Amino acid sequence: MTEVVYWVLSQDQPSETRSGVVAPLIRAIIDSDDERSPSARKVQTWLKGIWAMDPRTSSGIYGTARTAV
Repeated sequence: MTEVVYWVLSQDQPSETRSGVVAPLIRAIIDSDDERSPSARKVQTWLKGIWAMDPRTSSGIYGTARTAV
């Protein structure tokens, strides 16, 4: 849970200069053909959608998540 809190508080996401923390972890689960792969694919789709949003919108989503964690 500590790591999840860090990802939310830091608004972790990939950028042009870094891969972030969450994206490579999700990719590793998908590539491993792990039983969690179908769920990881859904999470990847959701996060890509959030990361592609206007920064003001995605910041609001992270703010809501911050309150939840």
